[in-house]
Amino acid sequence: MQRSRRLNIVIVVDRIVDFSIRHVVTDLRADVLKVAHHGSRTSSSGVFLAAVDPAVAVISLGAENRFGHPHPTTLEALAAHVSEDRLYSTDLGGTIGMSTDDHRLWVVAPER
Repeated sequence: MQRSRRLNIVIVVDRIVDFSIRHVVTDLRADVLKVAHHGSRTSSSGVFLAAVDPAVAVISLGAENRFGHPHPTTLEALAAHVSEDRLYSTDLGGTIGMSTDDHRLWVVAPER
């Protein structure tokens, strides 16, 4: 993956970000999004994803977890903003590694 600007990564900790996008934050674009709350229903709204416009998204979660994460609503929202081959989750393949030179990003993940 190569873009003409510096690489940016967003790690989200709470849904309060939606309010910030509408009222405070002017530029939240990022190349990589670490999806919050294991991909729960409230983790990534369409408003938030449109503002971030990630090229890559990563969901960290356990396989067959008792909460049913990632939530189908979150996966649908992510699919509208991130191509399927750039959406990674640890439940399917385990560890996901990334490296960068500040301009390019390499993702190392097990076969799906």
